[in-house]
Amino acid sequence: ACLRVYDPVAMDNFRQAVGGCDPNLVFCSSPLEASDGSHALLILTDWEEFRHLNWNLVKSRMASPIIIDGRNLLDPNTLKEAGFDYYGVGRAALATTYKR
Repeated sequence: ACLRVYDPVAMDNFRQAVGGCDPNLVFCSSPLEASDGSHALLILTDWEEFRHLNWNLVKSRMASPIIIDGRNLLDPNTLKEAGFDYYGVGRAALATTYKR
């Protein structure tokens, strides 16, 4: 798997911890860059920045519109309306049908 990672605060510490020599680990400068070509987004921190993304733009950059929300930061209905399959940890899934 190739991971495209972004965190508005912890990027430098993470880069130092794991190094930069793995071609399957890409450090991105924004959430939109991290979404480019992705098959799923994993929300693992609860930064306010992630709550206010343009979800239509995010979806247009993804290979498949799947969000796994490990913090239950996002509104499931908003994402379903935008055409995402949404999976919140500890919540019922709100899946839509999408075309690949």
